[in-house]
Amino acid sequence: VEYTFIQQMSDAEKKTRYDAFLKFDIPCVIFCRSLQPDEIFLEEAIKKIPYFKPVMYKSDNSKMLKIIEDFINNSSIM
Repeated sequence: VEYTFIQQMSDAEKKTRYDAFLKFDIPCVIFCRSLQPDEIFLEEAIKKIPYFKPVMYKSDNSKMLKIIEDFINNSSIM
């Protein structure tokens, strides 16, 4: 729902919202259900949090959980 809401915003509004969101001390943002971050989000997020894009062709929660766990365990953000 939030993703669809944001995609309806202008680029300027997206940037404002992303900047506000990314001011919080968050370790990562996870996109699921085959949703992809837009270019504006990536431009802003990559300045503040690590970017990791797993390649998955079908929904497999156990694999995704393992990828996230490995990412967190090997990240310098924790």
